Amino acid sequence: MLADLLDGQRLTHLTVWTRYGSSRAAHHVLRLRQAGFPVETVTIDAPTHDGRTSRIAEYHLPASVIKQVGEDGRRFVKTVRVGRMRGGSQ
Repeated sequence: MLADLLDGQRLTHLTVWTRYGSSRAAHHVLRLRQAGFPVETVTIDAPTHDGRTSRIAEYHLPASVIKQVGEDGRRFVKTVRVGRMRGGSQ
């Protein structure tokens, strides 16, 4: 999750569930915040299967944080991506 956030992606509960197999997106965000990453939460509209609209959380890191971690962050993202391609669970 951290690698995707450092890569500038915006993640929802569904993304976390489908990509990482976890139903605890908010818990992971809390752990990242406790580790010092200022993960931001915005509320977005999402369509439901029955045609209604639901309000859900979307998580991201501010661009300034991504810029601040710089090359170290890019190396981390690359390492995680290589691990995923080899079948590792990141």
